[in-house]
Amino acid sequence: VTDTLQGLLMAATAVFLPIIALQAVGGLDQLAAGLAAVGDQGTGPRMAGIAGIGFVAGTLGIGLGYPGQPHVVNRFMALKDHRALVGARVIAIAWAVVIYGGMLVLGLCGRVLFHGLPEPEQVLFEVANRLMSPVVAGVMIAAVLSAIMSTADSQLLVAASSVAHDLPGVRGRQTLRRSRWVVLMLSVLAVALAVGIPDAIFSRVLFAWHAIGSAFGPPLILVLLGVRLTGPGMFRAMLAGFLLTVILHWLPNLPDPGDALERLLPLAVSGIIAWAMRVRETPA
Repeated sequence: VTDTLQGLLMAATAVFLPIIALQAVGGLDQLAAGLAAVGDQGTGPRMAGIAGIGFVAGTLGIGLGYPGQPHVVNRFMALKDHRALVGARVIAIAWAVVIYGGMLVLGLCGRVLFHGLPEPEQVLFEVANRLMSPVVAGVMIAAVLSAIMSTADSQLLVAASSVAHDLPGVRGRQTLRRSRWVVLMLSVLAVALAVGIPDAIFSRVLFAWHAIGSAFGPPLILVLLGVRLTGPGMFRAMLAGFLLTVILHWLPNLPDPGDALERLLPLAVSGIIAWAMRVRETPA
């Protein structure tokens, strides 16, 4: 229920806010003219096509981490039947088109309306605060909190349920107590990291996405393909994928966070370790 309400609020914002911003710009023709006047910020007209291809490929690369997200996998596990899978597929793709398409239009309009904004990630707040009444702007801004909470609360619930139900010897009120302690400790740790190690929101999300995806994704895919994994092999694959993502993220001599090396290498290493330590079938 919470995911549905949050998703609907995000979708409504991704529709109405870009329309308001596009009207403020003056329409599609004025948007194109405004973008041309603002300039390409150093990419050059000859590099525009290559930059566009790189942008699309990089965005699609985010999907590599999807199979390793526990809160996403839980949704697949909760499907009732194949019919529900078909319906969910249509809803998910339609929702993604609305969200990503709307936010791209909003970003382009913001580039024209508020060129030189010190914090580009604040463009949604700027458009809402400057072009809408305070009440409506508050609702639009709440969609950002919905986007954050749709993942954050799901991750906390997954962590709490894992400790409560997956660990042996935990029963009764002890289960509830441990789950609450896990939620509290993770929340405190998240706040401490956000305050002590500031970073751009997008970079922080990419890092967490790849770290979790590299840890859980490759072993899960191998299991779904029918490969029997050993317990130590699965654990080492998960640990290697996570730690390698952290190391690559913090190395100072690498390109921007979320580059191809950080996205692909941990996934490959985790998969290779899990495959190498699989249960080997003995010949009859």
